[in-house]
Amino acid sequence: MEGEIIVRMEVRNGRNSLTRLLAGIVLIAASGMVIIHSCYWALLTGFIGLTHITSATIGFCPMEKFLHNVLGLPVRGVD
Repeated sequence: MEGEIIVRMEVRNGRNSLTRLLAGIVLIAASGMVIIHSCYWALLTGFIGLTHITSATIGFCPMEKFLHNVLGLPVRGVD
């Protein structure tokens, strides 16, 4: 259709990255849980930060592996 913008999320790095979208949602939810429930939820945000650093330095992303191996989604833009 004309004027319709279709955004397809993919398991890859960069724009329209499903892994980054999921990480962002979990980070926001965990940050809210830190405020509402317990400071221990900050450990989840630290783990996600650690996986981002690991992904940026050596190219291994646990969420990407999960989405590809368990859910069978194709990986685009492999490092």
